[in-house]
Amino acid sequence: MGKKVVKTLTEKKAKAHPRDRFTPQLSAEIIKLIRTGENKSNACKLVGLGLATLNRWLTIQNDPRYVQFQQDYDHAEAEAARRLSLKIQQAGTGYRRIVTTTTTTQVVKTKETKFPDGKVVKEPVTLTLETVQTTESDEFDWRAAMEFLARRWPSEWSSRQKIEHSGEIGTPAVDLSNLTDEEIAKLEQLMERAAESGTGESRKVSAQLN
Repeated sequence: MGKKVVKTLTEKKAKAHPRDRFTPQLSAEIIKLIRTGENKSNACKLVGLGLATLNRWLTIQNDPRYVQFQQDYDHAEAEAARRLSLKIQQAGTGYRRIVTTTTTTQVVKTKETKFPDGKVVKEPVTLTLETVQTTESDEFDWRAAMEFLARRWPSEWSSRQKIEHSGEIGTPAVDLSNLTDEEIAKLEQLMERAAESGTGESRKVSAQLN
């Protein structure tokens, strides 16, 4: 009985709702936002759609409209990731930066007007001059290169390494790769104290970690 209920709920989630707001215009707006790099939550807020509704659209398989939307959605995500990845690579490998500066100055000159009777009238005239200057420089950000390496090859370049401890405490190796840098630093400090103080301090560190 329990399995039948679960199956029924799953099937209901995979079908379009009778009052579903799915339209070509709304789906195109979502795809456009995802392509720019927005996540699901922000995209839904910007178009006035519930996140649960979008998640349902991404799971419906019995309607070709939703299947096409899912394909467009995946492609938009891939485009966003590729574009941002190229920007990180560009910053990490170096690029030519061109800056154009426009300076505006005002100059007062004298305008002469000659009349048929030979009279000459002089009057000040303000002229606006624009000076355009272009400068070029080589830009490089090693942090962008390091970030790209850490995400592309995490086992070799990530700062979050697996910390294994074995000794008199007898605890098994633990994967701490999900810890933040701050938590890892704190853990390393505790382990250093344990090594300095001996077995008694090691048990104390183990108690703190547990």
